Amino acid sequence: MSALFYQFDCFLDDLTNAVHNFGAHQFMVFLSNQQPQRSQKTKSQIAEVSAGFGYVAGGLQMLMSKTDIGGVVTVFGRNVQFTAQGGQIGPFQYPILYNASSPSGALIGWWDYGGTLVLNSTEAFTVVTNPSLGLFELERTS
Repeated sequence: MSALFYQFDCFLDDLTNAVHNFGAHQFMVFLSNQQPQRSQKTKSQIAEVSAGFGYVAGGLQMLMSKTDIGGVVTVFGRNVQFTAQGGQIGPFQYPILYNASSPSGALIGWWDYGGTLVLNSTEAFTVVTNPSLGLFELERTS
């Protein structure tokens, strides 16, 4: 099941204000059933699913990498897998990426899976990132 990735409006401002360091900060994905709004800025503005049954409050870490080819820097995130244990996780529709190293929990973007999901015990859900496009690109200009 694939989903589109959307960026919060604050993301570009946060990049230019040195809020995010993709080489040193810890980036996390949490699950929500509240539709994100582009104008939101911090993790506390979005309701997270309840912790328990294999889901940890704050979500799971997404490891980041980047390439620099011909002046185009592409940032990639590794897939993240949530697994229910002994009960249900959810409902949720939106995995949300944020910077856990930022004091405010600065938001980056979210995936919309198009409908409500629930994980029953032993079921897994993977937030799949695009290995060819990455999460975003920045281009150097001369």
